[in-house]
Amino acid sequence: MRAPKKYLIILISFLCLISLTGFTSYNITVSGVIQGIENAQFFNNFESYSKAKPQLIAERHYEVKVNPMKCIGTWGSAYLEWSGGVVTDGNDFYITGTRSHGEDFIVVLMKVSSDCEVEWVKGWKPEEEMHGVGGTHIAAKDGFLLISGYDLLLKFTKDGDLIWSKKIAGGPEFWEVGFQDMASIGDDIYIATHHGGLVKATEREGSLTVDWVLAGVGYSVETYGGFIYVIGGEMMKSSKIVKLTDDGQILWSKDLGEDVSDLAVSEYGVYAVAGNKVIKLSHEGNFIWATELTLNTMHDLHLTGILVDPTSIYVYGYESKSLGHQRAVAIVMDEDGNFVAGYAINTPDWEQDKSSLDEFVDAVSIDNLVFLLGDVWAEVEGVDELDGLSRHITVNLRDENPDIQRLEDDFKFLDLAGEITTLTGSSSYSGSSDILFAIMRNPNRPSVKFRGIIIDDLAIVSFYSIGIRVDEILSDPTGKLRIGDVVRVWSHRDGPAQIDNYAVGDRVEVFGKYFGEDVRAGISSIYIDLETSDHYLRVIEEPTTVTIISTTTVMVYETYTSSVYRGETVWTTVTKYVAKTVYKTIESWTTTTITHYSSKTYTTMTTTAITQSVAITSLCASLLTILNRIHKRWRK
Repeated sequence: MRAPKKYLIILISFLCLISLTGFTSYNITVSGVIQGIENAQFFNNFESYSKAKPQLIAERHYEVKVNPMKCIGTWGSAYLEWSGGVVTDGNDFYITGTRSHGEDFIVVLMKVSSDCEVEWVKGWKPEEEMHGVGGTHIAAKDGFLLISGYDLLLKFTKDGDLIWSKKIAGGPEFWEVGFQDMASIGDDIYIATHHGGLVKATEREGSLTVDWVLAGVGYSVETYGGFIYVIGGEMMKSSKIVKLTDDGQILWSKDLGEDVSDLAVSEYGVYAVAGNKVIKLSHEGNFIWATELTLNTMHDLHLTGILVDPTSIYVYGYESKSLGHQRAVAIVMDEDGNFVAGYAINTPDWEQDKSSLDEFVDAVSIDNLVFLLGDVWAEVEGVDELDGLSRHITVNLRDENPDIQRLEDDFKFLDLAGEITTLTGSSSYSGSSDILFAIMRNPNRPSVKFRGIIIDDLAIVSFYSIGIRVDEILSDPTGKLRIGDVVRVWSHRDGPAQIDNYAVGDRVEVFGKYFGEDVRAGISSIYIDLETSDHYLRVIEEPTTVTIISTTTVMVYETYTSSVYRGETVWTTVTKYVAKTVYKTIESWTTTTITHYSSKTYTTMTTTAITQSVAITSLCASLLTILNRIHKRWRK
């Protein structure tokens, strides 16, 4: 059994050494990938990006030190295009909007990837002449897409194939209902109109019926917990937040005293935007807090929408220097309504004080990404980071029910024939109103702290991208980090984070914001963002070279024969050999011939230098020492 044991020792030793030195080949592989990206000129100058592809520009072209914008894109043509709404299936984003050319209106449906790449654009146009056809809102329902457009409703697959197209009819002067917003509960679809109406429709087996129509509530609709939340009031005087049952009965109504632009409802409460204010209520209609937002630009802030996720509140709209002179703005707040960050889309029109109607009109989120949708009237040139102030205020809510009427007209949906076409356009500004979209990483993510070994350092323009294998977790409120995870630390090279001089093999401590899975510069990984002056990467243990010496002993027997005369001194010449000298005497009458057998030990040394943390190398060194001792014992 000795041979198998010996081979087992050799195998274990070999695996230990391979596990420690295997990082070298990993680095070569990654470096090769990055070199390929650089050779392909992955990072181009802003002025030279392709006019035929979506403009992935934010990370590569904007010198904003703390900018969570992942990418920005536009799409349009020589005609007028403007956006309506956006929805996500958890992977991609689907946009609806309108293309207008004189009296010709087309509903636009567009699929965009999480890298701002326009995958396809389709248009729908009715066969009969209709007033004001266009996509105003989009919703996902049962794996399909529902698009509202003035007085029509369309159902598509996620591949852009039409299932059915219908229009509503039956009311007095109901030729333009003005469908504006949608939400659903099961088979029921609730459609808010910009005339202050709410339509409840039910879809069963391809048939769409109208259950009821209310006047006096509408504009915006949200559903949560089996209830309906809408904006109420007269047209152009929509100052009420109203909670309804699923059959349209009022549970409560709160008047905020000024026009409400949008609602958002989640497990955390009911949120509304009005002017430059954000108000939070409980699901029972009780006041929780209100915040008034201002920007350091001192321009007027107009909020058009709101989005809420577990860690942040996003409000969006535009800031204006004067009437008709505005740019799209998005603001991030924490869960208590405090200002975190603000971002504005910059164009030449804004810089040169020309007329522009840029704005964000809708938003949706997945994981840590927020997709902002809007309109732009000039070439996008950059993103400005905005400072701002949130001031908590008190809002006097009044219990005042809107004058809601249940209309008894014979409303019904009729089939509407139309044609689907593939629309052509450009992903660079086309000279009129274009659809604008921007994907932003949540800057209000929780911070994590951990330690680990740097395994690679990718050369990326303007950014650090450092691969680290996690071996100790110090703080993780997300609960998502695991020992052994390979994460990438990402930071702007000119950013405020504290980053020590480091090298591959260093053990470091990192404090930064957890983003999660993402693809940056073509590399998919778990990303940790270092964005503020509190964030850091500190070297806590430089690599230590451990030398493991393995010795092999070889016994060599040398012989030397001499003849000496017999006398009083017995073979004194033998003493010059090693201590363990074996000899044999052969006697003769006159001489004694002595053959000396001397053993000499020759030691060969094999030195292996291993660069790794002290803890791991010490462990392997100890293991090899123990195995060496066992091996010697077995040989005996």
